[in-house]
Amino acid sequence: PKEMREACAFYDAVRKDARRCAPSLIIDVCGGHGALGMLFVAHGVAPRALIIDQLRPTSHERLLEAWRCFLPGADAKLAVAAPGANVEGSLPFTPVTYDERALEAALPEALAAEICRGGRPLVVACHACQHLAQDIIDTCVLTATPFAVCPCCPKDSEGRVQAAAQALGVDLGIAIMFAEIGRLAEKGYDVRLRMFDAAISPQNRILLGRLADGPSMETPGASSEVGGICGTRRLAGAKLRSAYERAQRRRPIGIIGDSIAEPGGYPSGFTGSSIGSGASVGRTRAGLPDVCANASYDEQVRQKCDCIASIFQSLGDVGRLDAQLLGKSMEVRRSPPKHFRARTIVPVGSGAALADDGGGVGGLFRYAARPGGQLELVTTMAIDSLLEPIARALPVLAKLLSDDGAAADLREGLRCAKFHAASGTTPPQLLVCLIYGPGGEVPAFEALVVLRDALASALQSDEGVVEVGVMAHGRGVQRCAPEGKDYVDERITIAGRQAPLKYRQPFGQFSNPNPHIAKATAEWLIDVIQSDINADAGCSHDLLELYCGAGSHTVALAPLFRHVLAVEINRHLVSAAQLNMAENHLENVTVVRAPSEEFCKRVLRRRTYQLRAKDGSTSLQLHFGCTIVDPPRAGLDAITREAISGYDHVLYVSCNPEALKRDLEDLLSTHELRRLVLLDHFPFSTHAEVAVYLRRRDAASGGAAGAGDVKV
Repeated sequence: PKEMREACAFYDAVRKDARRCAPSLIIDVCGGHGALGMLFVAHGVAPRALIIDQLRPTSHERLLEAWRCFLPGADAKLAVAAPGANVEGSLPFTPVTYDERALEAALPEALAAEICRGGRPLVVACHACQHLAQDIIDTCVLTATPFAVCPCCPKDSEGRVQAAAQALGVDLGIAIMFAEIGRLAEKGYDVRLRMFDAAISPQNRILLGRLADGPSMETPGASSEVGGICGTRRLAGAKLRSAYERAQRRRPIGIIGDSIAEPGGYPSGFTGSSIGSGASVGRTRAGLPDVCANASYDEQVRQKCDCIASIFQSLGDVGRLDAQLLGKSMEVRRSPPKHFRARTIVPVGSGAALADDGGGVGGLFRYAARPGGQLELVTTMAIDSLLEPIARALPVLAKLLSDDGAAADLREGLRCAKFHAASGTTPPQLLVCLIYGPGGEVPAFEALVVLRDALASALQSDEGVVEVGVMAHGRGVQRCAPEGKDYVDERITIAGRQAPLKYRQPFGQFSNPNPHIAKATAEWLIDVIQSDINADAGCSHDLLELYCGAGSHTVALAPLFRHVLAVEINRHLVSAAQLNMAENHLENVTVVRAPSEEFCKRVLRRRTYQLRAKDGSTSLQLHFGCTIVDPPRAGLDAITREAISGYDHVLYVSCNPEALKRDLEDLLSTHELRRLVLLDHFPFSTHAEVAVYLRRRDAASGGAAGAGDVKV
């Protein structure tokens, strides 16, 4: 078949380069049947291969069996890695393993684990889509890992390379390839181009990259971004240790029968920070190791306060943080102890894999197949932790999908069911999405209508009805009942506001999992702005918001500013944010889709922005005195961190206290920390979020002037 010819041609094109890298592990990303990774093992280039792909085809097992005699050590039982598991730490030696998690979760953890134990991974990808190829390469650069990637389906989302290619009469794929080579060269990588026979595939160009101080390479000049190759190594090492620590703490528990088994600790030789080693985290999402997941809620909140104080204590010891902020007077926003989770994922089947559902390490709820074809709901967390529509729907769906249920035909190939409920709406809204693997077909619209009606009927009670929507997704096909209903609408009532805030939450996109703490966060931010930022100047400031998502902060804060510029990279969230602004009648908000790093270079450092009218004239000149950032777990990148240091007022909402501490070590050289609050999004877990308010030390004298204008 064509895929086998492509794998063989790819291997032949890079095998000599791969041998020079002397890899201890081949990581075959988007590997499908895994032939490419197995070729490296069969020819002795590497002793082991890890295949990463969310859809593992049945041809993988057939290929393993056929090639078993060529794979050293394959007499042992070939294993498949459970999602979230340490691929090497919990399995017997086997030359080929498979990880069915998403690329963004599986690849960083695999690299971290291998490098931290002294290994030398090599990442390969044959015909990954352009955006996946970019993610693969960026992850490799972060950990100074060599790679060989053959991108397909060239796309240029910003259009700049495409415009240049058209002007020069150059093929877009070639233009993107050269642009990527130049970008990687700036990061200290020596990139070579390898090709194979175009008759096998027209997408035959392979980018082979290694750090320039790697084997058989001449060392170029220092990298402008990280201060040379040694700087790259040190930076990569620091980030790698942090990534590995997070990965280990996020590993799922093991299930043996009906008992819970804790995973193993760090590999020998690895030294993590004291906050992350050797502590039991119970059976929920890791984050604060000294929190007991089985304690009462009041006791858990106290333990979380102690952990937050411990993390930030070193900043207070050197006089950069007021110790009173971390004492008994620490601000805390508590969650209700019941009915606080607005979404969850439930794997389906006798061997249902544990899945991270946003609040625990995984597997909090699952449907297990029992004799007689019945599905049984198995829980490792109280079901009343979920919003009431989800808590009531979980056992109902198990019955409907059982062999004697009304929706039994929908079970074939079903991998999991995802639930998302909305708060504050009348009637309550519930969205259920069925996710199908490679062995299943997305049901017809009529079948989804039957399931929707059965769920709605079962959930009807004396208290009223539940508005139910049902989706199905698999192999690039999505259907909804009602048609187009792939979202829930949320209403949140904020103290001091006459009308509730309206939010549309698209399926599969980020939203706050705890609506009660989302409300508390908005009210805390409003209080900070009214009492500290706008106390003297009123609503004269312009606000710059990065990582705005669907506008959860934007909607609440916009009335407190002259104008808000909200930045987001995800096009689905940008569309949702624009809709949310319209639904809340906010005319002083401009939503911009742009990568944060690119935006930082053009706007953040200048702290100004020109809004343009349709005729091209300047309609409004923005001067940002305040910014709010709500980054992912990795925290702020170096460019963003440096840029926001020039703002008079910084509001920082963090889902990772350790990343926040790292960022504060830089920001407290220019700012003072005025407010800090613990936001308990995940009761009965070891996870907590923290928000802080930073005021520039020279803000009273007017701060620094903008460096120039950016026109849009």
